[in-house]
Amino acid sequence: MLLNRIWNMFLITLAFGLTVSFNACDGPGTAGNREVATSSSISLDCPQAPDEFRNPTEFQHMIDLINVLPKPLSLECFLANFDPPMNLLAVNSVSSAQPAEGPEQPRILIVRDQFIVTIVPTSNTNPLVEFSRVIGSNRSVKGELQFPISDSIAETAAFDRIRTTFNGQPGTSCRFCHKNEVEQPDGSIASDIVDPLPSQIIKANYMQSILENCDEQSTPNKCRILKAVYGRGPVSDIYWPF
Repeated sequence: MLLNRIWNMFLITLAFGLTVSFNACDGPGTAGNREVATSSSISLDCPQAPDEFRNPTEFQHMIDLINVLPKPLSLECFLANFDPPMNLLAVNSVSSAQPAEGPEQPRILIVRDQFIVTIVPTSNTNPLVEFSRVIGSNRSVKGELQFPISDSIAETAAFDRIRTTFNGQPGTSCRFCHKNEVEQPDGSIASDIVDPLPSQIIKANYMQSILENCDEQSTPNKCRILKAVYGRGPVSDIYWPF
């Protein structure tokens, strides 16, 4: 009887051990279980321009930075050449040629002095980027480029992209929202600024939480853009006028 009891206890222990071992093999990282990327696990691996080209605060400086970086140049690798701390104004605004795609994918204004780069963390593989240079209390010069950029671009590329003629009048595609367009000596066009609505502002800590839970497998472009903006160092919320 004693031997039978010992033998039965041995069989129970063996079965339990096999069950634990089997279940352990089906944990996170195996087929059927997908790990969600965190901000620390998303790697940009972007080339860095020499110091004199980084952190542009003028249109010409921005063109110089683009032209010195290897091609094709993705949006996130362009943004990775803006050093923290990042001064940001994120707005859930759809009334734009570059609309937000919801509170998790707002229009994000990256502000360097009076030069502004506006992006949306979109899943689109060909994102548009708006640029503007504030030249007065309610006026700015505007431009736009589409990424990725495959070759060197002209000094006027950002201005040329938004040039249009409407009812025989030359101007830009921005005119329908930004009034009072005036041609500038350098070939750019200045127009009124549309102030962001305070009710549409998205705080940086909320966007960092979106980055922390971003699924790089299903939305790689969105996650990498968010990483370039919110995941490389200190960020600060700022407000218009800045």
